[in-house]
Amino acid sequence: MKILLSGVSGLGKTTLARYLVSEGIVKEHIEEDLAWIFNGDPRSPEGKKILVNRSIEWINERTEKLLATEASFVMDRGPVDVLHLWLNWSLVPPEAWQTTFRKMQGFCSHLDLLVLVPLESRVSHDAIEASNESGMKRVMTGYPDLSNQAKIYGLAYQISPLAKILALPPTPTSTEQRARLIRQRLKALLADRP
Repeated sequence: MKILLSGVSGLGKTTLARYLVSEGIVKEHIEEDLAWIFNGDPRSPEGKKILVNRSIEWINERTEKLLATEASFVMDRGPVDVLHLWLNWSLVPPEAWQTTFRKMQGFCSHLDLLVLVPLESRVSHDAIEASNESGMKRVMTGYPDLSNQAKIYGLAYQISPLAKILALPPTPTSTEQRARLIRQRLKALLADRP
């Protein structure tokens, strides 16, 4: 199974990924550290070029892993998160966006499941520490940014086949409950395969 978890920081993606491995649903947890992609000055033309080149390098490396037939992993952060950062920073010229967007679609077509981990609608975060998409640590209070979640969901639905997307419910759920929903969806997807 090849699973991608996507969502804003501090929602338990890493915890869920580790749980999926511990339960034997997948063999490996790939925790993406995207900081190396975004460690330049995104406002300069050279910084933008570096960002685009590193992103494409990352996509190519991950696609290789994804195409391995014996691969069994859950990836914590991925193409949706990279595109989300591009949008937030308005970094990429249209031609690079289109090329990379198509590569991301190809990447997602090889996944078994893209899981969208939502904000919990009734839970406020009281000073929890989280790693954001660029690998920086921060302390979050209140409600994380809903506009970022909306962008991530919108991108996911554009780059992944609809049947391969599982949007977890936005109510407080345990890691075990989330894993159960993922297992049920994977079972249904496997039953539909020829």
